[in-house]
Amino acid sequence: MDRDGVETQVIFGPIFQISTDDPVLRCACYRVYNDWLLDFCKAAPDRLIGLPMLPETPEAALTELERVIAKGGVRQVNLMIANVNPKLDDPAWEPLWQTLEQSGVILSWHITVFVGKPGDRTKAASVFENTKFFLANFLEPFVDLFAWGILERHPKLRMVMAEAGTGWLPWLVQELDWRHWRLWEAKEFWADKGGSALVTKPSELLSASGQRLAQLTRGDRAADAAPVAGDAPQADSRQCRGALRAGRIVTMLKIISAPSHPTRWWPERPPRYPRWRPGRARCW
Repeated sequence: MDRDGVETQVIFGPIFQISTDDPVLRCACYRVYNDWLLDFCKAAPDRLIGLPMLPETPEAALTELERVIAKGGVRQVNLMIANVNPKLDDPAWEPLWQTLEQSGVILSWHITVFVGKPGDRTKAASVFENTKFFLANFLEPFVDLFAWGILERHPKLRMVMAEAGTGWLPWLVQELDWRHWRLWEAKEFWADKGGSALVTKPSELLSASGQRLAQLTRGDRAADAAPVAGDAPQADSRQCRGALRAGRIVTMLKIISAPSHPTRWWPERPPRYPRWRPGRARCW
């Protein structure tokens, strides 16, 4: 770290969930790993930020979160979001969001391997299966954060997406805005069906963080905003020695959080969307 000019290292755990059909054994394995990690980081608590791993079910995740918070020194935790059960629309996750928000602990999502099965494909093109698995990791839960009103209900919830890239975010946020506009247009239709869980425009929920991420995809100089991968000897990692500007960096992903006071749109005040007609390109 000193050689590469890295001030702080965020330490993620294995890139696959602890796999066993025994839920008691699985939770015990998470506890043992997390205890070891927190003890390891005591050697340099200001420079080594260990991320305890949470089980993939709501009750077990909440129990482990409360346990590691009680031990002290926890700033961030990691959840293998691709394998959670049930999905994020289930109200059972609500206590976890509340505890994260109240404690200020950051929730991280890290890419998960083995989220899909390559099957029997043996030709060279099968290497692109991992691209499909990447989308399975992040796309559905990221959309659920908006669609089910999670970010809107918990404006102080802070999140990090690790090894997720940024190029897909601008398009997705634009698409979320478009779908939200269509939902608002049909609000009378949905009124007797429970209505919409989302009031705030998705791009506004992302606020300045979303704008910063979008800038990285337009060729802006990213050295001051983007993290440096330190996953050596992983093939995806990049040697940062000699490639960094002078000064210290923190290898932590840009935090995505909702604004403290998001703008709300009530029925008498329509969303600030441009007028759109069939045949007109949506280019806002």
